[in-house]
Amino acid sequence: MLLCGLASGSLAIMCNASDRNALLAFKAQLIDTEGALNDWDAQTDCCIWTSSSLDFKGVTCDKTHSRANSLNLWATCRNCVRNSSLIVDPKIDGSNFGASLSGLTALTQLSFTNLQIRFRFSIPPAITLTNLVSLSLSGCQFSGPSIPAEVGNIVKLTDLSINGNQFPGGLRDSIGNLKNPNSLYLANNQMKSIGSTRITLLKKLDYLHLGYNKISGPIPKWLGGITLTGVLSGELGLIFNQFPQPSATARS
Repeated sequence: MLLCGLASGSLAIMCNASDRNALLAFKAQLIDTEGALNDWDAQTDCCIWTSSSLDFKGVTCDKTHSRANSLNLWATCRNCVRNSSLIVDPKIDGSNFGASLSGLTALTQLSFTNLQIRFRFSIPPAITLTNLVSLSLSGCQFSGPSIPAEVGNIVKLTDLSINGNQFPGGLRDSIGNLKNPNSLYLANNQMKSIGSTRITLLKKLDYLHLGYNKISGPIPKWLGGITLTGVLSGELGLIFNQFPQPSATARS
């Protein structure tokens, strides 16, 4: 019977059905200009879906329960005039974008690179999943007054990377709710403010990068209260902002 099953070419779907449906619903919100998600199909195992013909891994699963635990979309288009192969359908509004992803309750890693939304809406609550350990949103062109408060609800988060977006107000007070972050990479977000003093509550922080923004005025004194553990590098990055240059008298 086993041999007959193999000969027929039928393969059991290994991934969780609700996870597969959630991912397909998310795919339906995207314009896939280069066929990056061609193998995302209802008849195939979502645990082996890739995110492009270059074999960047799209989805991985927990081997025990076949639940999607990692979603990584690298949407850079290398051989065309565009800079992205995945564009959010203009008909999608901000409140509905990525709504189906809220069902991926086993997801621990979420990474979007160059998933173009064209500065039309902010990071939706649906992708600030509370079980995430790592969240990376790079070059996606999310926009809003500040980085959404919902980020502070991701209590297991250790690594947060939000860059290449547009959040002039910086971080909200809710960032202080996080207990475990060791890395915050917040470069190139058009930030005019560092944001909340509650960053100083993050006692496991090792790396904080706020470079390539538009932060101006004197560097706030409270920034000196940040504890950097130094396990990795103990680095605070403020390069390429708009801080005033010291006068000749001060330099001397």
